[in-house]
Amino acid sequence: MKNYIGIEEISECLGSIIKKDEIAKVVSFLTQFSAYLLDDQLNLIIASLSSTGKTYVLLNVAHLFPSEDVIVLGYSSPKAFFHELGIFDREKRKIYINLERKNLIFLDQPHPELLAKLRPILSHDQKEIEVKITDKNQRGGNLTKSVIIRGFPAVSFATTYLKLDEQEITRALIISPEVTQEKVEEGIDLIAESKTNEEFKKVIRDDPGLNLLKERLLKFKEISPRLKGIKFDIEKDELKKAYMENKNLAPKDMRNFKKFLVLAECFAGLNFENDRVQNNILIVKKEDIEEAKKLWQEIGKYQDVGVMPFALDVYYKVILPLYKEGNVLTKKVIMKGLQSRFYTSIQLWYLEQQVLPALETSGYISIEKNPQDKRQIIVIPLIDADGQDKNNENEEISNLLYN
Repeated sequence: MKNYIGIEEISECLGSIIKKDEIAKVVSFLTQFSAYLLDDQLNLIIASLSSTGKTYVLLNVAHLFPSEDVIVLGYSSPKAFFHELGIFDREKRKIYINLERKNLIFLDQPHPELLAKLRPILSHDQKEIEVKITDKNQRGGNLTKSVIIRGFPAVSFATTYLKLDEQEITRALIISPEVTQEKVEEGIDLIAESKTNEEFKKVIRDDPGLNLLKERLLKFKEISPRLKGIKFDIEKDELKKAYMENKNLAPKDMRNFKKFLVLAECFAGLNFENDRVQNNILIVKKEDIEEAKKLWQEIGKYQDVGVMPFALDVYYKVILPLYKEGNVLTKKVIMKGLQSRFYTSIQLWYLEQQVLPALETSGYISIEKNPQDKRQIIVIPLIDADGQDKNNENEEISNLLYN
């Protein structure tokens, strides 16, 4: 019997290379681990300000996986993606791309057209899809080519964009790295250690926690091709309750429930040596479901509302408290609040084009003209700290502030 590896153990094992970011590093690891599941791979969007560690988390997790299973790309246009990863069959006049059991990592948000073409893969509609692209022929005319994409990769991408298309958000888990003083301090300490300790690389290479994760994922990778199915060792109603308890359901919950189940499958795969493979069937036990439930309690609220965690942090830690303190929420006031409460500053365009539109689209705020100065816009919070609509309270406060 092997020691069980759950959320806390994954976080602790990764702690030597990724400071803080407890949820981000666990979700990133499980997403990349899901590449070895049957047909239930996860997708991940990690979004926040620049220089907050988005790509750092993804790449340091990826280093644990065999290099042949990891594809890392920066920005990529659709044509470049298909030509670089594909193999051209001259006889059939088609480009073939095999993404099965692969981790596909974009260090920046992919081109919108590329994302659109990959949507059937991200939603697991078909294990093999055909995509049409257009190239120029030798005479300068258009030449249509067929691209055959096989397999479901585990796809992760980092972005500073907080206002993403809902079609991408519903197909992926969404998280943000932490933005705290403690994380920055520990990150600087890690950098200083790497530059002053000659044995640092050896220490990391020999780290028992990292090697434990490598050992588990490599063992699962070896046996996973023989798996024929997945079985949840729990009653149907109990499984539904683990996800649905105290929850108002919406259409997107059908996809979110599948993500929840895949997280449980990942924990089962990571601990498969603990009597979780029988007759080439991966058995997901109650302990795995409980771990998935604990993790979903941390990330599920963002999946439910479709808002990036950083944007919601700005709302609950800056906008709502400032409003309740009686402040008129101009952009200048919010910028000062960000500086004092996040110990960081963001550019005005980022507040205007990313944070506020993301919150407005999701119904968290209303953006209106300032009654006292029509040249200014003001922000009105619409959701209280408990997630309830606060329109009645807003009317009373607005009358005091603006009349």
